[in-house]
Amino acid sequence: MTFASTAVGTSSHRAMEALMATAGVDLLHMPFSGSGPAATALLARHVDVAIADASILGLVRDGSLRALGVTAAERWPGLDAVPTFAESGLPGYDITSWVGRFALGATPPGAMERINRAVTAVLVEPEIERLFAVSG
Repeated sequence: MTFASTAVGTSSHRAMEALMATAGVDLLHMPFSGSGPAATALLARHVDVAIADASILGLVRDGSLRALGVTAAERWPGLDAVPTFAESGLPGYDITSWVGRFALGATPPGAMERINRAVTAVLVEPEIERLFAVSG
């Protein structure tokens, strides 16, 4: 069997490597250049499975893809029927990732403060919070 990742060394690649080690299985790694190409390969049946980010939730919700498990220790809001991998028999499997903002090290502190204020102001808007909630 094969698995898609969003590139070598990415969180999806590392999460699947940890899953294989925990489950004692070996799958062939097929790296792609992002979640879009990985999802396309999965939909086209060029690969058997993938660990993906929230960008594929629409494909899960419309039935094009089936979610087998959640990598985090707790079920994901909005995918309440999808068990965690720990619940499915892999105790201790808990893989999460995060997203951050970055700027060049030479960016002036004042500019960083303005960027931070602007981004924070947008993130607390009700419509933006709603969009993040439904997209995972």
